[in-house]
Amino acid sequence: MRVRLLVLVVLSACGIPVETTSGTEVGHTAKGVNEWLGIRYAEPPVGPLRFAPPMLRGKQSGEHWAGSMGGSCENGEDCLFLNVWAPPDAKGLPVMLFIHGGAYTMGSAPEAATLARKGNVVTVTINYRLGVFGFLAHEDIASEPGNVAGNYGLLDQQLALQWVKQNIAAFGGDPGNVTIFGESAGAGSVCSHLLSPRAEGLFHRAIGQSGSCVFDFPSRERMQATGRRVAEALGCTGDTPACLRAASFDALKRAMPAKLEFEADADKWVPTADGDVLPTDTFSALEGGKLHRVPFLSGANGNEGSLFTLAMRIETRAELEELVRKAMPNHADDALALYSEAKFPVPKDAATALIGDVFVCGQRKQAALISAHVPDTYLYHFTRANPSLAWNLGATHGSEVPYVLGDIGFPLTETKEDTKLSEDMIGYWSRFARTGDPNGGGAVTWPRFGAGGEYLVLDVSVEAKANLAPERCDVFEAWLPSL
Repeated sequence: MRVRLLVLVVLSACGIPVETTSGTEVGHTAKGVNEWLGIRYAEPPVGPLRFAPPMLRGKQSGEHWAGSMGGSCENGEDCLFLNVWAPPDAKGLPVMLFIHGGAYTMGSAPEAATLARKGNVVTVTINYRLGVFGFLAHEDIASEPGNVAGNYGLLDQQLALQWVKQNIAAFGGDPGNVTIFGESAGAGSVCSHLLSPRAEGLFHRAIGQSGSCVFDFPSRERMQATGRRVAEALGCTGDTPACLRAASFDALKRAMPAKLEFEADADKWVPTADGDVLPTDTFSALEGGKLHRVPFLSGANGNEGSLFTLAMRIETRAELEELVRKAMPNHADDALALYSEAKFPVPKDAATALIGDVFVCGQRKQAALISAHVPDTYLYHFTRANPSLAWNLGATHGSEVPYVLGDIGFPLTETKEDTKLSEDMIGYWSRFARTGDPNGGGAVTWPRFGAGGEYLVLDVSVEAKANLAPERCDVFEAWLPSL
């Protein structure tokens, strides 16, 4: 005990203590910024708090050495941690909170020190409940006082934003200027918060990278049916909530494994359109302008689909047709015509293009829907193939993330061109966070998305263009509400 106290005294002397609503967090300086890692923003969601809305972390006595990131929600339930990076002497800086991707079932909070340093912003990254723990819905749980039909992962994210609102000023951030941004499922989460009444006042700008909610999330009834199958697999009878909360972490994961499926009817761990956290029809909500009207920036990558088809066996048109009919049963014939053998002689190339257009055309449509109500809407198309990536995947899904966060995941220092592109993107993202407009600093002008479908190509050569991918997106967009 004396040794531990001595260690804390030494750390406090050379560390950077910050008083928060959950206790004193002691950070340190690294990589040119101050950092506080592994801060608990919520009580551990275990026992009676499993499958329940999260609770803000109560005030803790003593000091917590915030020197390492907390565990991932992919590997355990005691995982609701966040991390903060701030330039030295930060005061009243814009705040950027990143929501990681991973199909709502994988991943954890990444590092964002370089973005904080180069963008002169305060950055925050968070963990949130994943898979069955984040998104299981069951009618017996939903009937409990104050409970919801799943969506615990989204509620975790909103609680983290509440924590930021209460505490970020102490780290040098402006609680009145918070940008949420995320990639893939993180971008789907961003769009969810745009539509969620519960997120009112928690953020002031939004950025979505390779993810949207132009596709309706499953209904309460459908997700509760999935929840019943989990309960049945665990042999739960009688008091189902108690049974589900008593099951082991591993048993719950085995009961309904997380799968990356493109089949329309496959069970998935995703947000629920419950009419509470999320509207029952997200597409119609976007179309009708029932969203938080904050400046919005989004886009997708030029070769999104290559990551997903990398391990797929699609060598014949018959195998392609099987995939298309499972993924797009309402539009299979039209899709097979659009991605025909004449246009794509190699079947796997057709599948790669189709899956990629889910992202590219989805983002184009989302920008059109939001820009009808939010003038400060910006669209990008990222086309740089990172030379550090294995295989020949082009600008695949997620490959823009290291450019935005700055040298995370794979190195960007192999070429001056990639370092420059990363600095350009950090400039655009941080200026947008600061003012709601990505322009300035002598950068190529990024036009607002308007009637001409204006967008910015992000590559070694940055340039503004209009009407992204009309040959397929003009057709594809009509299918989106019923995919």
